[in-house]
Amino acid sequence: DQLFEPLRSASSKDRLTNEYLTILAVAHNGWKMTNTFSEQRRWLMDEFEKCSTKAEREEFVLRMANLATYWSKITDFKNKDLNNIPGSTIVNERDRQHAALSLLYLQDSNHKMAHSVLSRYYALVLRQIPNGEQAFIDACKAIAAFYTLWRSASSNAGLDDVYRKTLKDHLSWEECGIGLTVDSLKSHLKKSLIDRGLGNKLDWMNKAVNELRYDNVQKVCRFALFVTAHDAVVDPNQLGLMSATLHSGYCNYLSPQQWKSEDLQSIEHIAPQESRGGWDKALYNDDAFERIGNLTLLPIPINSAVSNRGWLEKRAYYRHLAEKNATNLAQLHIGEVALGLDLTQATLDKLHGANHAHHIEPIIALDNASNWDRPLVERRSQRMCDILWDRMFDDWLK
Repeated sequence: DQLFEPLRSASSKDRLTNEYLTILAVAHNGWKMTNTFSEQRRWLMDEFEKCSTKAEREEFVLRMANLATYWSKITDFKNKDLNNIPGSTIVNERDRQHAALSLLYLQDSNHKMAHSVLSRYYALVLRQIPNGEQAFIDACKAIAAFYTLWRSASSNAGLDDVYRKTLKDHLSWEECGIGLTVDSLKSHLKKSLIDRGLGNKLDWMNKAVNELRYDNVQKVCRFALFVTAHDAVVDPNQLGLMSATLHSGYCNYLSPQQWKSEDLQSIEHIAPQESRGGWDKALYNDDAFERIGNLTLLPIPINSAVSNRGWLEKRAYYRHLAEKNATNLAQLHIGEVALGLDLTQATLDKLHGANHAHHIEPIIALDNASNWDRPLVERRSQRMCDILWDRMFDDWLK
């Protein structure tokens, strides 16, 4: 009743009924629910009638209640709702932030089937099962990692079936009740990657460097940009590339606050989508400019202002974005005048007002004599995929 109370129109109630029952059925026993009301009602009646005792009937209704609570707190999770993510002395704040980021990312990606698994683990929290809070946190990270690795290198086909089969055979209410473990979830997700031909780093990277593209999976690309900017430094041996650092907290991009930051809202093509001269023509063969190595993050107004400019002018804008020292900014301006660049003051004001620009540093490490060309984009794509695999598979799915 509380879940449906805010809804007024019949269409919104029908939509929520379909979505709720679809997730309930697959979480309960792996059943693939249709949108037909009569079948939905029949399934509910059949499952309820299988309950032979009062305790079993109460348990079935409690499972429905657990999902309703999950739905109201998690499916429409907002950045300001961080208190809905369980936190305790057991769950450290970093993991809690990563889980919140994962939920926002999965929500923006419209990956609805993830709720079938995550609602199962949230029930452990609601029922105060020992270590249930940590289990939910780890499940959020595992699902985000699995989805990222799958969609970075493969189409969406077959993805929902993975969740149905995993729940039906291993993790559904009927199969294991509250006896869930995150290790079991991770094991089955990794096996699904193996079955898809994505179970080891080399096989995955061979596909991801070509498939992780703006025109293919925008939301996954955006998440990958956050992951590869997190705790990363300029590679002094290969300018233009980043290197992962082992110093946790060096530069935090993996938080819900960063995901919602206005400074990081848009994906920028460094070599623009429409070449107007001066860019490496090879980047426009097979649309290589769409690859992850040619992408970065910018505030939306700045992206609009610099999107179709040449490499030297873009690099100058990026340098202003990353620099906050007034003396250094003045020196930048002198150098730009010498190059004949005329940067608009309105855009510079926006750049100087941005707060998050650490991810730009590998790009501006290139000097004016460097070219932004296809070989560089390919090297960046390789490096970014390398970091992405290590952090998703070796950390979040470990």
